Amino acid sequence: MNLQSDAPFPMTRWSLVAGAKAAADPARKRAAVEELCGLYWRPIYGFLRRRGLAQADAQDAAQGFFVSLLSEDLFAKAETENGKMRSFFARSTSTLATR
Repeated sequence: MNLQSDAPFPMTRWSLVAGAKAAADPARKRAAVEELCGLYWRPIYGFLRRRGLAQADAQDAAQGFFVSLLSEDLFAKAETENGKMRSFFARSTSTLATR
């Protein structure tokens, strides 16, 4: 696994977010969620590292974030009107960095 901590947050790909919301098409939803998690793992990990978490703690916090994200189906709640996914992720992971 590449543990680069300076990976930038990608531009929000709302077509992928729409796919992650596709409850009627489980295969499309799974593929979109997998791609979104893959796109955002390194930036979230890096964000946590830059907030002072040690490597292992940042990995655990990022993993925990994605577990919460998936278990609460937060992609289904994302709306284009609410802005960028990176802003949501940065706010959400900031709480992880202070625990």
